Amino acid sequence: MSINLYNVKFLLKSNVVVNFQKLDILEGDLPSSTSTLTITGAEAVQLGVNSLSRLVDARFIQIYDTKVILMRKFTGVKLSITSLMLDIDRCDVLRIEENTFSSIKGPLSVSIKNCDVVSFEGEAFSWLLSMEISNVRKLQLGKGSFTLDPTAANVGEHGPGMTVKLKNVGIPEIPEQAFGSSAAEIRMESVDTSVIRWGAFSANTFNVVIAINCSIRDIEGEAFAQKSMINYLPLHHSKVDHLFSNALQSAIVKLEFTNNQINIVDTGAINATAIAAVTFENNEFHHFQERGFVLTSCNKFYITGNSFDNLPPYSIVAPGSTPHELQFSHNEIETLHENSLIFIGNAYTMIAPLVFYGYNYYGHPCHCNFSEFLGKALGYKSGEPFEHDSYCTVDEVFARCFNVPEQNMQFTKFKEKVCTDQDNIECEAYRS
Repeated sequence: MSINLYNVKFLLKSNVVVNFQKLDILEGDLPSSTSTLTITGAEAVQLGVNSLSRLVDARFIQIYDTKVILMRKFTGVKLSITSLMLDIDRCDVLRIEENTFSSIKGPLSVSIKNCDVVSFEGEAFSWLLSMEISNVRKLQLGKGSFTLDPTAANVGEHGPGMTVKLKNVGIPEIPEQAFGSSAAEIRMESVDTSVIRWGAFSANTFNVVIAINCSIRDIEGEAFAQKSMINYLPLHHSKVDHLFSNALQSAIVKLEFTNNQINIVDTGAINATAIAAVTFENNEFHHFQERGFVLTSCNKFYITGNSFDNLPPYSIVAPGSTPHELQFSHNEIETLHENSLIFIGNAYTMIAPLVFYGYNYYGHPCHCNFSEFLGKALGYKSGEPFEHDSYCTVDEVFARCFNVPEQNMQFTKFKEKVCTDQDNIECEAYRS
């Protein structure tokens, strides 16, 4: 039997409503003493204007197994909260309008799981302690979706308190000022988005912004705003098609890219006001423009196991840096140019004992002047300090002659065997 309930009067402090087609909860329907509200099995639920505003001790609102959920503008205005949890699970459509929770007096935690389409229409939450969204096919974010009211006590003596965690979510775009308030953690895991717009990350402070196993088509210029400070920004196991110029301008304490595929890096894609330490490990970079990474005032460099198709002149520069440590090892660079890696030569000039350079492979043919070419590419007066740990390519004849089947040959070995006064080149005994 189908039951239609409208303007239902709830009389219990803890309310459970089950098995109805449509429910509109309007202003005055819930007694002010309601602390827990659970709704399940509905076709549609609407929370109207001020429907939650009069609650004096709301603790837990749960809606699940409901096809359509609509939370109207000003659902909860000046709501006094000690700690309120909004839990939504298993729905087809969830729509939360702008200013749904407006001028609330206390922290709100939200969990949204297993829904098909979820939309936030702008600045819906004036005070948000935590937001967890998982298993949502399409999450539509409006401008300022996670931007709080300036009066919210979001930042305490230990820093910002808000956390936003998105997992297994499709987002058409992350719009301007989506993350416009300081946060303890923004975590995106298995998120697929077409674009991160200009000013999407524009708050004063982010302790952690992390992306794991994400697919991002475009990161626009100033997506990470210049005014922001990020303590830790890791990007792991993700794909980025295009890093636009000035995509990342925020000051960063620790920047970490590992196991990513990045297709296009425009000039100044990373052009931060300051970066204390960078780690680039096991990434693939394809189209890299001049001055693609501008690592201003960087102190520590860890660049290992990466592959670059082509590094034009001044690809990675570090203006104003006073390096304390540099590691550049096990990288593969198909095409290198003069001053492509000038930051290495600069660091070697200042802190040679603290530079670890090892096992780097270049697609350039081995020749007796390769050391001179290498020195110019690394921005140093000579390539000699780097010869032993640099590999160049040889043809099949030399590869067989010197037992280097992958055709990558240590330059010092090539120099000793080929660049001599001898008329003949002596091959090594063949090793199977």
